[in-house]
Amino acid sequence: MYRVKPPMKPVQPIGSKQLQIHHRHKLLPMALIAVVIGCQLASPATKAKQAEGIVVSNVVVTETGSDEKNAFCSSFRMTHEQVTTYFKEAEQVTHKIIHDQYDWLPCYVRGELVYQKKPFKFEIRAGGTAYIEAIDSDLVIWFACKGCDKLFGG
Repeated sequence: MYRVKPPMKPVQPIGSKQLQIHHRHKLLPMALIAVVIGCQLASPATKAKQAEGIVVSNVVVTETGSDEKNAFCSSFRMTHEQVTTYFKEAEQVTHKIIHDQYDWLPCYVRGELVYQKKPFKFEIRAGGTAYIEAIDSDLVIWFACKGCDKLFGG
Protein backbone atom coordinates (compact mmCIF):
# COMPACT_ATOMS: atom_id res chain seq x y z
CA MET A 1 0.00 0.00 0.00
CA TYR A 2 1.36 3.40 -0.99
CA ARG A 3 0.79 6.61 0.89
CA VAL A 4 -0.06 9.63 -1.12
CA LYS A 5 1.99 12.67 -0.25
CA PRO A 6 0.06 15.88 0.29
CA PRO A 7 0.58 18.46 -2.44
CA MET A 8 3.44 20.87 -1.84
CA LYS A 9 2.62 24.42 -0.92
CA PRO A 10 3.67 27.01 -3.46
CA VAL A 11 7.17 28.36 -2.81
CA GLN A 12 7.27 32.05 -2.02
CA PRO A 13 9.95 34.24 -3.53
CA ILE A 14 13.04 34.83 -1.36
CA GLY A 15 12.34 38.55 -1.09
CA SER A 16 8.89 37.95 0.34
CA LYS A 17 8.29 39.91 3.54
CA GLN A 18 6.17 37.09 4.94
CA LEU A 19 8.98 34.56 4.46
CA GLN A 20 11.55 36.85 6.09
CA ILE A 21 9.36 37.43 9.15
CA HIS A 22 8.62 33.70 9.45
CA HIS A 23 12.33 32.81 9.48
CA ARG A 24 13.24 35.70 11.74
CA HIS A 25 10.78 34.51 14.38
CA LYS A 26 12.15 30.97 14.24
CA LEU A 27 15.77 32.02 14.42
CA LEU A 28 15.50 34.73 17.05
CA PRO A 29 14.96 32.42 20.06
CA MET A 30 17.78 30.12 18.94
CA ALA A 31 20.11 33.07 18.41
CA LEU A 32 19.34 34.43 21.88
CA ILE A 33 20.02 31.05 23.47
CA ALA A 34 23.34 30.79 21.62
CA VAL A 35 24.37 34.27 22.77
CA VAL A 36 23.48 33.58 26.40
CA ILE A 37 25.33 30.24 26.44
CA GLY A 38 28.32 31.75 24.67
CA CYS A 39 28.52 34.60 27.16
CA GLN A 40 28.36 32.22 30.10
CA LEU A 41 31.07 29.98 28.68
CA ALA A 42 33.39 32.87 27.94
CA SER A 43 32.63 35.09 30.92
CA PRO A 44 35.63 36.22 32.99
CA ALA A 45 33.88 35.04 36.15
CA THR A 46 33.68 31.50 34.80
CA LYS A 47 37.30 31.52 33.68
CA ALA A 48 38.42 32.98 37.01
CA LYS A 49 36.55 30.28 38.90
CA GLN A 50 38.23 27.56 36.82
CA ALA A 51 41.64 29.15 37.33
CA GLU A 52 41.17 29.21 41.10
CA GLY A 53 40.98 25.43 41.44
CA ILE A 54 39.36 24.06 44.57
CA VAL A 55 39.91 24.60 48.26
CA VAL A 56 40.74 21.51 50.27
CA SER A 57 41.46 21.06 53.96
CA ASN A 58 42.70 18.45 56.44
CA VAL A 59 45.21 17.11 53.91
CA VAL A 60 47.10 14.02 55.06
CA VAL A 61 49.72 12.41 52.81
CA THR A 62 49.59 8.68 53.51
CA GLU A 63 51.71 7.16 50.76
CA THR A 64 54.28 7.88 48.07
CA GLY A 65 55.26 5.36 45.47
CA SER A 66 55.52 4.27 41.88
CA ASP A 67 53.82 1.81 39.58
CA GLU A 68 57.27 0.87 38.21
CA LYS A 69 60.29 -0.36 40.09
CA ASN A 70 63.26 2.06 39.83
CA ALA A 71 61.21 4.72 38.00
CA PHE A 72 63.04 7.92 37.06
CA CYS A 73 60.58 9.89 39.22
CA SER A 74 60.87 7.68 42.31
CA SER A 75 61.97 10.65 44.44
CA PHE A 76 58.59 12.36 43.84
CA ARG A 77 57.24 13.64 47.17
CA MET A 78 54.77 16.33 48.25
CA THR A 79 54.01 17.90 51.61
CA HIS A 80 50.44 18.57 52.71
CA GLU A 81 51.06 22.26 51.95
CA GLN A 82 52.10 21.40 48.39
CA VAL A 83 49.01 19.21 47.96
CA THR A 84 46.78 22.08 49.12
CA THR A 85 48.52 24.45 46.69
CA TYR A 86 48.22 21.92 43.85
CA PHE A 87 44.43 21.76 44.18
CA LYS A 88 44.19 25.58 44.38
CA GLU A 89 46.13 25.92 41.11
CA ALA A 90 44.89 22.85 39.23
CA GLU A 91 42.02 22.88 36.79
CA GLN A 92 39.15 20.41 36.91
CA VAL A 93 39.23 18.37 33.68
CA THR A 94 37.79 15.23 32.16
CA HIS A 95 39.62 11.93 32.10
CA LYS A 96 39.73 12.25 28.29
CA ILE A 97 41.72 15.51 28.57
CA ILE A 98 44.20 13.81 30.90
CA HIS A 99 44.50 10.90 28.47
CA ASP A 100 44.92 13.12 25.40
CA GLN A 101 46.98 16.04 26.73
CA TYR A 102 49.06 14.91 29.74
CA ASP A 103 51.74 12.39 30.57
CA TRP A 104 50.65 9.70 33.03
CA LEU A 105 53.81 9.20 35.04
CA PRO A 106 54.24 6.16 37.32
CA CYS A 107 55.10 8.11 40.49
CA TYR A 108 52.37 9.30 42.84
CA VAL A 109 51.46 10.78 46.18
CA ARG A 110 48.28 9.51 47.85
CA GLY A 111 46.32 10.57 50.85
CA GLU A 112 43.10 11.92 52.25
CA LEU A 113 41.55 15.37 52.33
CA VAL A 114 38.27 17.18 52.91
CA TYR A 115 36.49 18.93 50.05
CA GLN A 116 33.10 20.59 50.48
CA LYS A 117 32.91 19.14 54.01
CA LYS A 118 33.17 15.56 52.67
CA PRO A 119 36.07 13.11 52.98
CA PHE A 120 37.96 12.18 49.81
CA LYS A 121 40.99 10.09 48.89
CA PHE A 122 43.42 11.72 46.47
CA GLU A 123 46.20 10.76 44.13
CA ILE A 124 48.55 13.24 42.47
CA ARG A 125 50.89 12.01 39.73
CA ALA A 126 54.31 13.45 38.96
CA GLY A 127 53.09 14.54 35.52
CA GLY A 128 50.70 17.09 37.03
CA THR A 129 47.54 15.00 36.96
CA ALA A 130 45.35 14.04 39.90
CA TYR A 131 41.98 12.86 41.03
CA ILE A 132 39.95 12.92 44.20
CA GLU A 133 37.53 10.12 45.00
CA ALA A 134 34.72 10.44 47.50
CA ILE A 135 35.04 7.91 50.31
CA ASP A 136 31.27 7.47 50.69
CA SER A 137 30.22 7.43 46.99
CA ASP A 138 31.42 6.75 43.44
CA LEU A 139 32.22 10.42 42.76
CA VAL A 140 35.62 10.95 41.08
CA ILE A 141 36.87 14.39 40.02
CA TRP A 142 39.91 14.70 37.73
CA PHE A 143 42.46 17.54 37.77
CA ALA A 144 45.43 18.71 35.76
CA CYS A 145 47.91 21.49 36.34
CA LYS A 146 50.24 22.75 33.63
CA GLY A 147 51.92 25.32 35.86
CA CYS A 148 52.58 23.11 38.87
CA ASP A 149 56.12 22.02 37.98
CA LYS A 150 57.43 24.28 40.76
CA LEU A 151 55.55 22.11 43.28
CA PHE A 152 57.23 18.99 41.91
CA GLY A 153 60.74 20.41 42.00
CA GLY A 154 60.77 21.04 38.21
